[in-house]
Amino acid sequence: MSADQSAQATTDVTIRAALPEEAAALQAIACRAMDAGYRGFLGDKAVDYYLESGAADREIARGMGHAMVAVTGGAATGFSVVLDDLLHLLIVDPPAQRRGLGAALLGAAETAIAQAGHATARLEIHAGNTAASAFYAAHGWQEAGYLADPDGFARRLRMEKHL
Repeated sequence: MSADQSAQATTDVTIRAALPEEAAALQAIACRAMDAGYRGFLGDKAVDYYLESGAADREIARGMGHAMVAVTGGAATGFSVVLDDLLHLLIVDPPAQRRGLGAALLGAAETAIAQAGHATARLEIHAGNTAASAFYAAHGWQEAGYLADPDGFARRLRMEKHL
């Protein structure tokens, strides 16, 4: 993709609050993203469990009231969930990745956190998710330590950004 195409893709995105009727579409995006991108650091067994048990769907359903959706071409192509000062989720549909949608969602999430009165934004990712840690680092986030994963699958890397 050329720089002109990348810039065009970014300008064609709308970020807005998620609608309740979009839950199934966002759950499908999350499942595709996990299936395509998480096996390398979580392993097949953990990913299959999370997808087949419905845990991924339940996690998205819990966050719907706090979700922002990236819309391109009239369809949801990614979303984020912000809880207080925590960027809880940021997911872009695999076919729509590398077009600036993640950066647009991240910017909107950071703005929402700052507008809520927080000087620092936080997030947690699986420690083995090197693509995500590189993405956030490229956008000014810094490592802030490690936590045990509450699901027991892998350690989590904490990152922070001063807004």
